[in-house]
Amino acid sequence: MRRDVEKFKAAEQRAKQAYQNAAKGTLSGQVFVSGLGESVKLGAVQVQLFARDAIDTLVMGAKNYADVKIQQLSGPVAEGKAALEQAEARLNAARDASVFNYREYIAAQDARDAVEKALPPAEKTLNFVYSGAFYFSLLHSPIQTAETDADGRFAIEVPKQGSFVIAAKAELYLLGVTGHCYWLQPVSLDGKQQFTQNLSNNNLTSTTGSSSLIHTQD
Repeated sequence: MRRDVEKFKAAEQRAKQAYQNAAKGTLSGQVFVSGLGESVKLGAVQVQLFARDAIDTLVMGAKNYADVKIQQLSGPVAEGKAALEQAEARLNAARDASVFNYREYIAAQDARDAVEKALPPAEKTLNFVYSGAFYFSLLHSPIQTAETDADGRFAIEVPKQGSFVIAAKAELYLLGVTGHCYWLQPVSLDGKQQFTQNLSNNNLTSTTGSSSLIHTQD
């Protein structure tokens, strides 16, 4: 993946240089999410512009890396979860026994704790490569950046010709739960002066069947 990251950086550098002299139009839109009967407009969100060919290279390398990690960790994590269930069952049996055996209870508790301690690192890594956070951790040096206003609206200058990608991420706190939203959308003005591209529930990276360039489980 390191080689693909370097290719991404080189492609972005070329795109930045070409951007300076390119004829530009304006890409505008709004960032919002809907749920529980209301629409939440997301202000202060960074909307970043990248070259499509650079993103394609990066995404391909990241997906290959993620596939390897998933293959390596899925088995051990599943085994760890099964072992944890067995350890929990042993602990419950020791606690609920008609004749309480203190030594068995402590041994069962120690066994459960050992399994529980061993599982999180592998499970955390597996969850990470399934997430938008994994891909966005690799995104650096955008061609251009804009920030949404209080109504979630943004406007960013984009070359009239060529294929590009806009990326955005946001943290959402709703009903006591913190959620993360990620967008990675292809855009092209096709010679036009103005074009609109909203970022909403319809094109999150986690929305099945959307136009997102990546699909994640968060």
